[in-house]
Amino acid sequence: MTRAGTPSSLPHRSYVSRRWPTSLLSVPHQLSPIWRRLSLMEAMKWAGLSSSGCLRASGIPFEAVLQLCQWHDRRNHANPYHNKAHTAQVICAAGLLADKAGIGRQDRDVLLVAALIHDFKHLGRWRSRAPYWQEQASLTKAFALLMKGGIDRRLLPKLTDMVLATSPVHDRTLSPRSDDSGALLLDADLFASLFLPEPLVRRLTATVKFEDRLPLSLEDMLSYFLDKCRAHGFASHAGASLYAALPPAQRVL
Repeated sequence: MTRAGTPSSLPHRSYVSRRWPTSLLSVPHQLSPIWRRLSLMEAMKWAGLSSSGCLRASGIPFEAVLQLCQWHDRRNHANPYHNKAHTAQVICAAGLLADKAGIGRQDRDVLLVAALIHDFKHLGRWRSRAPYWQEQASLTKAFALLMKGGIDRRLLPKLTDMVLATSPVHDRTLSPRSDDSGALLLDADLFASLFLPEPLVRRLTATVKFEDRLPLSLEDMLSYFLDKCRAHGFASHAGASLYAALPPAQRVL
């Protein structure tokens, strides 16, 4: 890091997009310290967030996004898996998927905000059996800051649908594969685990098991996760295309 908050250890996004999949080897994995040091606003900029004026044209207040990033930077460090490092990787994966899908600037801005808030209040453990409670808690906290900042409220239902789609209880079979923002976010949420060598996938799975205090063995939990991914595939054409480009040795599905 050349100075606080500068992602000097990350290759430029256009290089990663252009040289995929060999460029993937130059991107730090989720367990690398770079993701914990990186400010989330810098991750948002790396992923292609519009400048302040253009972001305002998307209906999203820059200052509110900055406050969300700073709150996340200060508070969300302790969770074993659903922490700042995971959020930063989902944001960056969303930027790469947006490049591949060729979506417009405003759709990219909304996608990146959804990536930023999708686990905003994740406690690192399950507290309730009510479906979507974890996602709803994140939305409630994030929306309070966004509305105070003056977000175009017509965006809130779209952000809600996108964040709820990342829930483990969400029925992905109801939506056909597309390159809309919700599908791209869902795939970005998976990429932090799937684009890694198998030993790292196992280590990340172990952190989720510890985080949720799940009774399954590590092998059973890993098999369940991979079987579910195989059954549903990727939600977006962009996600399926990027994954198909990987050499067989780098695919865990």
